[in-house]
Amino acid sequence: MKPSSWYYSFLVFVAGCSFGALSTIVKKAYEHGYTLGEVTGSQVLTGVLMLWGIFLLGRSWRHSHGQVDGHHVSPGILRLKLIAAGVFPGLVGVCYYQCVNLMPASVAIVLLMQYLWISALIDYLVFGQRPGLVQMGCILLVMLGSCLAVNIIGQDVELSVPGIMFGLAAAVFYALFIMISGRMGNHLPSALKSALMMTGSCIVIFILFPPGFLLDMDKLGPLLKFGIPLGLLGIALPTMLFAIAIPRIGVALGAILSSSELPMAMLCSYLILKEHIEMIQWIGMVVILGAIIISNLWVARVDARSR
Repeated sequence: MKPSSWYYSFLVFVAGCSFGALSTIVKKAYEHGYTLGEVTGSQVLTGVLMLWGIFLLGRSWRHSHGQVDGHHVSPGILRLKLIAAGVFPGLVGVCYYQCVNLMPASVAIVLLMQYLWISALIDYLVFGQRPGLVQMGCILLVMLGSCLAVNIIGQDVELSVPGIMFGLAAAVFYALFIMISGRMGNHLPSALKSALMMTGSCIVIFILFPPGFLLDMDKLGPLLKFGIPLGLLGIALPTMLFAIAIPRIGVALGAILSSSELPMAMLCSYLILKEHIEMIQWIGMVVILGAIIISNLWVARVDARSR
């Protein structure tokens, strides 16, 4: 594998880890009495502002150094498509949080992890990219590790049909988000592509949850203590990393690498929230990380043969 391929794989791994840290921050925000609409609204708003700020600063720097970025100019229709595509990442959070309201969080995260095989299926049906045996094996390993990591077998849970539907919908939207990150607008600057998509997400969230907190200065200041890290880790950082890396490594491998979300969520819960984690859950984490390593080694072997 070329060194850059390892680099891009690492970027997607980091993006998954940043998503994993969100649940801990959200729990802290809920402990302070903030609602779902306030948390998600402050997250998308700060994240979008960060992305547009990064893009504008980058463009200003290029112009000040005499660099012309005319080749980055995109048709208005493409920009509108990217804004519309932002519906998918926006709905991921809405559906996932609704699933958590209806079912135990341990079941909800397993439902969300179904995006792995869903993304591989979409990639095959829409683009004809057939996953290899090793990729399918890694997907199965991640699914097994997910069940172990949340200790779903050792829990007595009541399943809710609406909860299952919301969880699977979140998985589909997440798979579509990953697919679009790797397929649409790849010639654009990563910051611009990400900013356009997340602008669409912001519009969707504000339609579903009108941002009344913007008019309450007493609430807005303290809320930003959670909104800023959520915007950075849940919007700006992972969206940019996906936009940079997934076009280089592909949707299938990107989906596997982003499963680092679950081990990171467990680590944050253990280290920050002081939640108890059973041995079987640690084993599940190791299985997921093992699948990530195997998938990268497999790609390295394929690339070495192609040289």
